[in-house]
Amino acid sequence: MKNLLLNLALLMAVLGIATSCNTYKRHVTSAYYQKAGPNTKLAIIPVQFHLNGPITNRYGKEKLIQLQEKEGYRFQTQLANHIITKMGRRKRRISVDLQDINTTNKLLKKSGYTPDESAQLEATELGKILGVDAVMFVDIESSQLFTNFESEAIKTGAYVLEAVLGQNQQVNVGTVPTGSARANATIVDTQSNALLWANRANCLTKVKRSSLDAISSINYQFGRTFPFRNRDF
Repeated sequence: MKNLLLNLALLMAVLGIATSCNTYKRHVTSAYYQKAGPNTKLAIIPVQFHLNGPITNRYGKEKLIQLQEKEGYRFQTQLANHIITKMGRRKRRISVDLQDINTTNKLLKKSGYTPDESAQLEATELGKILGVDAVMFVDIESSQLFTNFESEAIKTGAYVLEAVLGQNQQVNVGTVPTGSARANATIVDTQSNALLWANRANCLTKVKRSSLDAISSINYQFGRTFPFRNRDF
């Protein structure tokens, strides 16, 4: 019994650790300083969102594609909003000509490309279609391992553990990791296909924190490390 209580306590200690997003140091290439400028016209390509984990078993192939495209557009909008917010600040302000995402998406659709197909095109080809100097690609994988029902099961299990450990050993299920979200972002020059900037971020989702909240945090992190700062030119 003593070992059981010790193991349960250790498990709860691990699960109770607060988790958060982390972003790797921003990376700009030598090509960035050669080709980028405050008037660079940039387009954000529809975000590639890949849902994985048990939740995918709930959807057919067609429904899953539709869901992923919808989420991709949502993240594209969120990221654009973060960048626009940074453009309005004085300190470390971003200076870039960001193409309206509705214009970007309409031009891609008019050219006959789906979101997934557009993300597979060369930057040079996208530059011709969109009339921009650079394009930003974002690829996201999200795994929300617990559905609402499963979250309730986790809470019920936590209450049982509290009864075993004692009422003064409450379990904070809000910090229990339930899945993960991983994102990669790159900005590529449309004249030369040269990489200008790249970054990646990881997040753990939680019982009381949806996958969308986690991805919103990733977009925030990308906004923080975004290039095209005044100080660069």
